[in-house]
Amino acid sequence: QQNFTSLARQKREVHFTVGHGERSDTSFKDTPEGTGTTELASALRRANVTMKNLGISQGLANEVPEGAPAVLVVGPRTPFLPEENGALERYIRAGGRVVIMVDPQDDHGLSPLLESFHLSLLKGTLASETNHTRRTFTPADRGLVFTKRYSSHPTVTLASRHQNELATVFVHGGAVSKTELEGDGGGAIQFPIRSGHGFWLDLDGNFERGPEEPLTNANMMAVVTVPVPGNAADGSKKEGRLVVIADGDFVTDQVIRNPGNSFVLNDILKWMLGEEEIVSVAASEEDIPIEHTREEDKVWFYATTVGVPLIPLAFGIAVALRRRRKPKKRKTTKPSNPEEVKS
Repeated sequence: QQNFTSLARQKREVHFTVGHGERSDTSFKDTPEGTGTTELASALRRANVTMKNLGISQGLANEVPEGAPAVLVVGPRTPFLPEENGALERYIRAGGRVVIMVDPQDDHGLSPLLESFHLSLLKGTLASETNHTRRTFTPADRGLVFTKRYSSHPTVTLASRHQNELATVFVHGGAVSKTELEGDGGGAIQFPIRSGHGFWLDLDGNFERGPEEPLTNANMMAVVTVPVPGNAADGSKKEGRLVVIADGDFVTDQVIRNPGNSFVLNDILKWMLGEEEIVSVAASEEDIPIEHTREEDKVWFYATTVGVPLIPLAFGIAVALRRRRKPKKRKTTKPSNPEEVKS
């Protein structure tokens, strides 16, 4: 509770990249309904996080602004320039923090940046015949997958703790993998979210598994830590941090109300902004089994399409859970002034 309070009180800042058709770019005119980030922006404001744009006009083709705490790349649909890739790489290697949420099938132009840290996005859309939510009741729904498989990384602390009660949803996302490049320049790589069994990468867009589309255990999120010479201001080891989520819609309005997504985002921001809480997490590096039923599928359909109250980022999560379990009745009192109107 103390960590949540300190983060809420302390002024924080994140830079959102713009100019590449990002889901978070309000100036992009071709954003379909539900794929924007209006609710994310509102939650960040409540968490006392300042949002700034970062594009070519703000210097991204040269360098990330000095002192920028974190950079978010949310669902780009047009390619980054090589110079922008270079600026983000230098920023990370100097101790910066970057979160990239991207659809592998989009022309994002971020492959050079990912490859410099020994990561790559695999071809195809991750699909499942069983572990998916239902929105259109067509085969395309098989690309609306969910998973409960988390590791013990700080970016999935809350999701792992509540993995029996929630799941994380990916909207026509994909998979990220470690490349076979030699050398240690990539940093330490971990995969906090995985798909488990019964998933495949759909290559032709029909969401029917074909002979060239084998079942796979896919990595849906990667984190990289890069050692940096010297120490941080608090005396701790300095390091650059990169989070890659193979889904450009991971925090858009259509799914951010799902606790499995908002919990992960909450922990990512805490880890990015240096507010991680040292806790013992029950989840291990071994996969956590999924028990999927038709009734559970209905629950996740309604959770992602109708929505549950959005969990305020960085604070109030435990309180929100308690209120959901034990709703309190509101007492009504007669106004002392007859002309008063209660809203």
